[in-house]
Amino acid sequence: MMRSTYPMLRVGDDATLDWREAEYHASVRFVGSEVRVSQEITGCDQISEYVKNGVACWAIELRSPSTLYAEVHELNDAEATLPLKTDEIGDILYAIPGMVSKAELQLDAGALTSLWADTPVTIPRGTWIARGQIHSNKDRVQSLIAFDLDDQLANGTMRIADPQGDDDIRFTVYLAPDLYQHTGDRTVRHTALAGAFARLPRIARRNPEPGTGAHRQLAAIAEKLGEHVASWENEDDYDPILAATCFEPLAVLPELEESE
Repeated sequence: MMRSTYPMLRVGDDATLDWREAEYHASVRFVGSEVRVSQEITGCDQISEYVKNGVACWAIELRSPSTLYAEVHELNDAEATLPLKTDEIGDILYAIPGMVSKAELQLDAGALTSLWADTPVTIPRGTWIARGQIHSNKDRVQSLIAFDLDDQLANGTMRIADPQGDDDIRFTVYLAPDLYQHTGDRTVRHTALAGAFARLPRIARRNPEPGTGAHRQLAAIAEKLGEHVASWENEDDYDPILAATCFEPLAVLPELEESE
């Protein structure tokens, strides 16, 4: 059984105040019938030694709600490619990368903040040491948004720029340096997506004529949203938050730590 009652590294998560300097970064890409994972932990040599000594491993959890498929795969390296069992997964697949202990470990208290006192912490076998964000093979955010860096923005902020031209409605979202390191973070992505949907009425007014690429994309988005969302042509009733979360629903999965 995987547990959650121990200090765990998460992408962009500094709110728990568990770790003095350790940071975890991860990216996941779905390419055809493969999933490609890249992970890195910095600021904690002890965790790096765990992997070298074989008492911890990089891993990725895969889940497909429609088929109830759920499996945790051990990865050979921080950068790995994993073939997908296409006959067992459904239309939507979720992937959560991380690192798992393969033996009982003693974590040096020096790597942790004073909230964990000054004694070593025992990490049981099968515990998530690091755990990334949820990634989906049906990520529609990238079809509407491109991320770019703006090093003039204050930490924790972003701004959005309208699409240019009549052939594409892809918005550019500029991120502060701290956010730009975490473009896979669900909070960053859905905040940006909500901003894009808030601007769609203006983009639609600029592209009223059928035949342009932008008009075709707007029609495809409207078809995707269906009757669940009031049209952006009726700005009094149009709800950009509802539109954004219907376009790319928020994924909330139960923690694997709580189940066998």
